[in-house]
Amino acid sequence: MLETAPAKTTDEDTKKDISEEERKEIREAFEILDEDGDGKLSLDEMRTLLQSQFMTFTDAQANALLAELDTDKSGTIEYDEFEQYVIDNGLSKPTPEEFGSEMREAFEMFDTDNNGYIDAEEFKTFMMTLGDQMTEEQVSEMMKEVDTNGDGKIDYKEFCTHMMNSM
Repeated sequence: MLETAPAKTTDEDTKKDISEEERKEIREAFEILDEDGDGKLSLDEMRTLLQSQFMTFTDAQANALLAELDTDKSGTIEYDEFEQYVIDNGLSKPTPEEFGSEMREAFEMFDTDNNGYIDAEEFKTFMMTLGDQMTEEQVSEMMKEVDTNGDGKIDYKEFCTHMMNSM
């Protein structure tokens, strides 16, 4: 019986590990982040990505992430680099456990007094730490959108429902 050498894995093989739907979602995410439409992500656009995930990073951390993704050392992240990073790190579709853990961590970042609810003041304070200067009216509108039971605060279930609908 003849033995054959194991097939070599190519970039194309790796890209086939995700569905076309997931690839489409990665492309859409990249295009949303690419605010100036130049086909690459700058450091400022990477900050937008981090903030959208409710993460706060120092300049050094943001630069380190950019350097990690920027495999061709061009100073920006092209789509192929972004897609490969998402695939390699299993970011295209989190497991239910990962999703639940991420949602809990994000909720706890807002719920600074740890009472199990996000009130308008906590929400506004957190959004301002991300650099978003929000008016009282904007905070109120966002709270109403997420606070589906109308009790003036966002519970964990409302938070998760809003986040899932936003994805």
